[in-house]
Amino acid sequence: MYSFLISLGILIGGYLIYGAFVERLFGVDPSRKTPAYTMTDGIDYMLQATEGLPIDVRFMLPSCVPATPLDESGANLDYRAIDSFYDHPRVLGLAEMMNYVGIINGDSTAVEKIVASQSHHKKIDGHAPGLSGKD
Repeated sequence: MYSFLISLGILIGGYLIYGAFVERLFGVDPSRKTPAYTMTDGIDYMLQATEGLPIDVRFMLPSCVPATPLDESGANLDYRAIDSFYDHPRVLGLAEMMNYVGIINGDSTAVEKIVASQSHHKKIDGHAPGLSGKD
């Protein structure tokens, strides 16, 4: 029990000392915005953050943001919001088009995303459970 308490004390002490050391070494500027604020759509951030890594990172663009009309994701990505990213060499296409009901019924928002991907000659990935034949 004593070793646990001693270890816990060392952990807390190290946390406080290390935090103060890092703050003094690098400085803290509360007015400086993080990438989460400067690149709000996330796609820019992901492309930039993976640039120059020792592995080859490829992307498929999000097709359903928000995922449902009830979703409050903080973003609404229609085809105009993602269209410019198709020109990036590491973007392979449109990811996980889940709205197969919208596609079958001609939902313009869903169809526009597919047409945009096709116009850039990119891949289209999707889900259509139970869909067969001429459904």
